[in-house]
Amino acid sequence: MREATTEIWKRFESGQEHHRRLGLYEKSARAYRFFLGDQWYGMSEAGRELPVMNIVAPTIKNKVATVAQGQVSIHYLPIGGAGAARAESAALCERLGELAASNWERFKMDSLCWQVVKNAAITGESYLYFYDEDGRAEVLENTSVYLGDEQCRDLQKQPYILIAERRRVREVREFARRCGADEAEIEQIVGDREVELLPSEQARGEVADGEGKVTVVLCLEKDERGIVHLSRATRQAVVQPDTALYQTDHRGRVLGGVELYPLAGFVWNRVPGSARGAGEAEALIANQLEINKTLARRAVAVKTFAFPRLIYDRDRLENPEALDEVGAPVAVENLGGGSVGEMISYLSPSPISGAAEALSNELVQLTRELAGAGDAAVGSVNPEKASGAAILAVRDLAQLPLSEQAADFRQFCEDVAAIWLERWRLYHPEGVLVTDREGAQSLLSAEALAGLSAGIRVEVSSQSPYSLYAEQQALDNLFSAGALSFEEYVSLLSPSAALPKAKLEEVLRARRAFENIAGPTA
Repeated sequence: MREATTEIWKRFESGQEHHRRLGLYEKSARAYRFFLGDQWYGMSEAGRELPVMNIVAPTIKNKVATVAQGQVSIHYLPIGGAGAARAESAALCERLGELAASNWERFKMDSLCWQVVKNAAITGESYLYFYDEDGRAEVLENTSVYLGDEQCRDLQKQPYILIAERRRVREVREFARRCGADEAEIEQIVGDREVELLPSEQARGEVADGEGKVTVVLCLEKDERGIVHLSRATRQAVVQPDTALYQTDHRGRVLGGVELYPLAGFVWNRVPGSARGAGEAEALIANQLEINKTLARRAVAVKTFAFPRLIYDRDRLENPEALDEVGAPVAVENLGGGSVGEMISYLSPSPISGAAEALSNELVQLTRELAGAGDAAVGSVNPEKASGAAILAVRDLAQLPLSEQAADFRQFCEDVAAIWLERWRLYHPEGVLVTDREGAQSLLSAEALAGLSAGIRVEVSSQSPYSLYAEQQALDNLFSAGALSFEEYVSLLSPSAALPKAKLEEVLRARRAFENIAGPTA
């Protein structure tokens, strides 16, 4: 028992050493600081806030929106078979697609996928871990995942995967007790300060209450048959012993074993020879620092030289403090026939070169353009002077460099769909309940799912304001040309269109009700 603990923790420590060699912990924390605007970390100007012109956040947000804003639809496709058997498989796949759509809404997958893509754009990679039998998931930071082979990009080919979690000591002890650990082992579960793996300074500032938190390492490993095993341990104790993930039906018959790691990863920019990626923030930090420094120098120069300075003869003024008060009298000595200008005067402001402003503006503009987040990429076109299709064409052309990330996002969604399908097969021996779009429910039997051979196709459709605008324009043109009736026009409107589709449908229902009462016109 102690040997298992030592083995898991040794693997974890080896993974930590790898992360430190790559500088992964500090790079991730630094990337988040720059994204969130904490760009003068560890520096101050006599307690005053220093200026920041954040180009990291808008650049990353624009790219994340381009990749993740689409509407995802998962389709399961029958493989093989013919005749009635293929038709039956096709019907089963269609119902699985409805189940996937229902789960996507129920588990808030749009929000989770957005977080994964954003985290990957900031730090290089991010992961979804599926923690229950229905397929619910949580987002994992790159610093929480330790791979057995850091050169292998395919997660499913990893010899093992470690996931480090920070949990309350009391919760971990209760979980270990439910897993059958004895009290001597449970007493070894104590709080620690392994906060280096957390991705930001805010996350590392844990609340020190009670027994605190402890790092629990979840180990996922495949045996020689390809079946996933699961175990958990802290530094000194086994929390959950090694368990092969087999599932049985209500009669005790083995349905099969879990062959897919319940982990889906998304990498932003692939690094040759590495399972890790490179984010957008790291490449922008040098320019961001120079922009902020130039802005700070300009601010100091303006405060120092751009305003007139008051000069006075302190020996001949009785109340110089009155010079700062509006309308206050100023008492002087021995004015005689002399001039006030001899006692009180102003230094004219010095001209400031425009080179500093030009440099900062050029840095901002060129950095955005080179990062693919310039005006054209974000669609900064007046919609009143261009059609929706023209705006989309300009924007899509500028976003071609993100095609790789878009393809990787579709593959990420396919990985999610594959993990869901395996869980429906293995963790529901009584069958899976499916609710269709009309609210009708039906049960998919475990036998039917076990015998299904299915492929996966993921479609991601754009739902940007400009795409909806282009669709609206096309429908308006068809309706104006008489190619569509009013009923057809309303039925083709998107629920997200600018026109209120629901209210137009109410108008149609009211018309039909009136026609039924009034009868046909002569």
